[in-house]
Amino acid sequence: MTEPESTRQTAIEEIEEHLKAGRYREAIQLLHTLCGMFPENTDYLVLLGRCYLKIGSPLNALLSIQKRGPSHSPNQDLLELLRVVYEHLYLIDQSMQLARHLTKLGNATEDAYLSYTRFLLENEQAVEATEVVQDGLTKYPSSEGLKFTQGILHVRLQELDRAAALADELRNSGSALASELSEFIEKGYHRAVEELKAQGAEKAGEFLKQATQFMTDGNLEGAAHSLIATLRADRNQALAYTRLGYVYDGCGLFEEGLSLHNKAVALDPGLVEAYRNLGYSYHKAGQFREAIDTYGKALGFDPDNVDVHNNLGVVYDTLGNYEKGIEHFRQSLKIDPKREDTWRNLGYAYQAQGLVDDAIAAYRSAMKVNPQSPSRLQLATLYRVLHQYKEAKKELLAIVKDKPESLAAWLELAICYKELKQKKKFTETFEKARALHAKTPSEAFTKGQLMEILDERAAVDCWTAYLAMAGEVPHEAKRYQYAQERREALMRKLGITPPPAHIIEGETPPPKEPDAGA
Repeated sequence: MTEPESTRQTAIEEIEEHLKAGRYREAIQLLHTLCGMFPENTDYLVLLGRCYLKIGSPLNALLSIQKRGPSHSPNQDLLELLRVVYEHLYLIDQSMQLARHLTKLGNATEDAYLSYTRFLLENEQAVEATEVVQDGLTKYPSSEGLKFTQGILHVRLQELDRAAALADELRNSGSALASELSEFIEKGYHRAVEELKAQGAEKAGEFLKQATQFMTDGNLEGAAHSLIATLRADRNQALAYTRLGYVYDGCGLFEEGLSLHNKAVALDPGLVEAYRNLGYSYHKAGQFREAIDTYGKALGFDPDNVDVHNNLGVVYDTLGNYEKGIEHFRQSLKIDPKREDTWRNLGYAYQAQGLVDDAIAAYRSAMKVNPQSPSRLQLATLYRVLHQYKEAKKELLAIVKDKPESLAAWLELAICYKELKQKKKFTETFEKARALHAKTPSEAFTKGQLMEILDERAAVDCWTAYLAMAGEVPHEAKRYQYAQERREALMRKLGITPPPAHIIEGETPPPKEPDAGA
């Protein structure tokens, strides 16, 4: 037996034991290894997604599917898993597209038939809903859920005798759905639906309050749960759609965010927050013209919105149009001069334009607003690039005094000591920087970049660590490719033999459920 096959067999045996004991997190670790080593086997991916659902992490399930899933002709089990994941995340349009596809093929589960029929009914497509529920009952003739839904459809179409017959059938089988169907018959479809909507709207208001508090506290995971509960109670809550999209944007799911922001705009064309979030999603999805147009619409409703001016400036910076970026940053600061992040963005734009003195002044303005501002590190880096090592050292020493865990600051400081020929200080600082572990893909990437200046052999290890950390993060794709190229170039230069690719991927930890830092 080859080494990969031996590894596979051992992992499968361990996974089976973990699943029997309900140890889903342990199974997830091993399944990530198998998915990395055997990407053509979608059974492992399906099982991985199901384990994530077992521990209440549909976001991780979706991230894993997007990372590992085949780009063409996924099998039925994977499509059904993806449908369920979308439904858990209240990405209803995506879920229903898959449900429709599976029902057309005749391969849908009972749950898929139920979800799709109810979706059609809610959207006043009673005729198509009738066809789907009849197909579902042909395949699942004993389904109480499908019988109940068919009964609701009979009420909607004024076929009350047929609805009553189904209520009797459900009652005789002891189903709790019988009384609910009887209520619909008694009240009539439209009255019953309006009462349910009123009850849902009241619940939705409470869920939305909870979500707002979670977002204020920075708990995006809690916010997501409350926002989904809001929409399940009342699917016409525009604010809930765009805020849920904001959470998904933070996870790198920009296409999903776009769909939710667009729903919010359709429901409330004057909701500035939705336009702002939609513009952000367009920007991150690389659709810059759409981002600019969307931010423009937001400013049409609220010309003095500091967030929108700031974000629009960032888009122009991304496009290299720094003059327009500076224009919007200045406008934002004119309205609110206490915007630390906007001062920092303005400093970056000035720096990109070669306006060094203006950049330094902007960074210092950010530091006046917030002494702990990341602008101090940007200022120190600017000084270092200008070969003003003493000025850079002064700022960096202030950073590491307040934040001794700042990996980037220690690395920048080591570079300064190296250039200032202070060998003892360089050695001490370099060892301190090497000992600090990157906590995020962004930190790991920065460590790889700066370590190339200090020690190319150590940089290889840094890039390897980054690749392991960022392998499951979709929005790291461009930097991931760059890191691979840098690592390979350094290994060629240093004569280092690369390890097999699966070793790096196999050791990649599963993605974490997004938290306050997402």
